[in-house]
Amino acid sequence: LSTQITGAQVLAGGASRDSWAFSAEFSDGTHGQFVLRRDLPTTMNDTALTRAQEFMLLQSAYAHGVRCPRVRWMCIDPEPLGMPFLIMDYVTGISIGRKVMTAPELESARKVLPAQMAAQLALIHSLDWRGQELGFLSQPTTSSPSREAVRDLYALLDRLNVAIPALEYALRWCDIHAPEAPRITFIHGDFRVGNLLVDADGLAAVIDWEFAHVGDPTEELGYLCLRDWRFGNDALRAAGLSKRESFLIEYEKASGTT
Repeated sequence: LSTQITGAQVLAGGASRDSWAFSAEFSDGTHGQFVLRRDLPTTMNDTALTRAQEFMLLQSAYAHGVRCPRVRWMCIDPEPLGMPFLIMDYVTGISIGRKVMTAPELESARKVLPAQMAAQLALIHSLDWRGQELGFLSQPTTSSPSREAVRDLYALLDRLNVAIPALEYALRWCDIHAPEAPRITFIHGDFRVGNLLVDADGLAAVIDWEFAHVGDPTEELGYLCLRDWRFGNDALRAAGLSKRESFLIEYEKASGTT
């Protein structure tokens, strides 16, 4: 179908991909709002998914019932925009972390977000990645993804030729105390405030899936509790929205795990 595109505007926030919102009217009279995600000339992480891989992953997540945008088209040829891209449905919401934490119109959303996030994480972790043609996802090679992560960080420091005693001490401690994973699942890889679209009713969509992989699901529970993602609400350790223990209880209820 031929299309007429209007109102294209760049979306703020993303650091690893170029995102544009636009409206399109098709020759059959239908129309819609969409988002185009395009690769940047450089990458933050060598293990990040390609646009084709992200497209296939989003198809699987959407079919699984995850609140994520529905993907429509992809183009892996650098032309016509210079880099590969995919197009998905536009979802209304705010993703910028500090706005999520402070916007008056999201006051009620902040009260329900922790339970909604826990439910979505449980659903994401239940995605059957083996049966969904997602073999391109990186997977742990041992029963301790934590120890593998430490190994990767050592390699990164060596590649950057960085030798900082405090970091070496911390990594050594982590290596010694790295736990075995009680289960291995699909994980989003960057699940936190800032990668969620939030509206007045709470969680509208989970976005930015390029770091998805297979690993220990407790990685995600710890990651969203990092102070980096509390956006000033340091007393609320679970994503700056709730106490950590109450969030974990919600996750246990949704996932059926302890």
